[in-house]
Amino acid sequence: MASEIELKLELTPDAVARIVEAPLLGPAQRTVRQVSTYHDTPDLLLSRSGFSLRIRKTPDGLVQTIKGPGESPSLLMRSEWERPVESEHPDKGDIAGLLGVDPSALRLGPLFTVLVERQLWYVEAPEGRIEVALDQGEIIAGDRHLPLAELELELKSGEEHVLFALARRLLAIAPFRIGVTSKAEKGFLLRDRLLSHRKPEAWQPDPDIAAAAAFRGLALSCVAHFRENEDIYLQLAAPEALHQMRVALRRLRSLISVCCPFLATADAGRFAEEFRWLAGSLAQARNLDVLSTRPDRLAAGAASEEARLSAHAAAGAALASMRALDLMLDFNAWLQCGRFLGTGADPRADEPLRDFAPRALARLRRRLRKRSRSFCDLSDAERHEVRKAAKRLRYVAEFFQPAFRSARAERRYRRFALAMEALQDHLGVLNDHATLEPLAVPDADPQRAGKAGEERARLLRRAEAALEAVLAAKPFWK
Repeated sequence: MASEIELKLELTPDAVARIVEAPLLGPAQRTVRQVSTYHDTPDLLLSRSGFSLRIRKTPDGLVQTIKGPGESPSLLMRSEWERPVESEHPDKGDIAGLLGVDPSALRLGPLFTVLVERQLWYVEAPEGRIEVALDQGEIIAGDRHLPLAELELELKSGEEHVLFALARRLLAIAPFRIGVTSKAEKGFLLRDRLLSHRKPEAWQPDPDIAAAAAFRGLALSCVAHFRENEDIYLQLAAPEALHQMRVALRRLRSLISVCCPFLATADAGRFAEEFRWLAGSLAQARNLDVLSTRPDRLAAGAASEEARLSAHAAAGAALASMRALDLMLDFNAWLQCGRFLGTGADPRADEPLRDFAPRALARLRRRLRKRSRSFCDLSDAERHEVRKAAKRLRYVAEFFQPAFRSARAERRYRRFALAMEALQDHLGVLNDHATLEPLAVPDADPQRAGKAGEERARLLRRAEAALEAVLAAKPFWK
């Protein structure tokens, strides 16, 4: 088994042309045509287990490659098993051994094909050697086709920072986005259906993992959540994908906040503010999406569909800006190269997650209790702060819950999660009213206005009851 360390960059056709024509790489040192067929069982056992298996046909012959998850969460590293084969039919022995099943029980078959022209360069630097592979082509699954243009920077020798140094020089030539979806994953998405959004996938940190390592893994999962939905949004303009991007950024800022004691303080603060800016750049489009679905007087006063489309254009421009592209590259380098730790040796960085998490969760619970006092008498702005405090507690609870694995902890977490979901729903309705009311058609009917006031009072009572249920729930971390 080998560990493949590579950085994947997603390109537009214009970016491909600019990079190929720039003097940085020069003429390609080799160009090959590759045909890769990916195999799995009818119930997608390999994919569900985190593996992919392909047979690649090249001018040099056939190669079977199995890829699996790395030893730790990373956008750079995956485990890889590769060897020449004589047939286009997979050898089941290797993958059966990894899955712990009888080879004869595996019914493997082709699912989709990736056709690419690969151009290769080898970049020599004082601190390392990098193989640069530009793949242009398409993925074919039945009658569905997906264009493909990506640049893979594979580290042959040296440290990870060498990859990011080259990526920084490439970004000065042409824009790109960090790739988080493999060709295999793209093929499965193309084969099955186009998604309107992706929910965050839970990473299960071990209770004994160091808090700093848990932060890195969880932050990378947030980056993947954001980028998966960004790709969907840019392709389909799906409103729910836009919403999930904002969720990913809020989760990431919550994680940075709770782990701030052992992070490089200046960098952590800068990244948190930049992620706040990016989330804010998407806010108007999200607000108008929500407003456009309402049948009541709040929607009647909404800006035109032209304004909603204009807000989405502004969101797309923010995502395509050099500020956003720089942010994602810098943040990934900060995580992958271990620069996120502060210069001082804070003992909390090495503390097991099972010890770090309870204090963090208890602190967030106290903050929610403090901010929600006299809930019904709070202003809209103060209730919004309560909503943010509740979200932060919910996100961090989702991050750290796997560190508490007893049956009692799992029962308590389920009750907490249900109570928190109800609270978020009620606070969300109140926030929608506060946010959208300024856009509504004024209601001159005093009777309807009185009923609206009664409805608001009911919403406040329900939210207050849900808040009490959350604060009364027994902590699952004790």
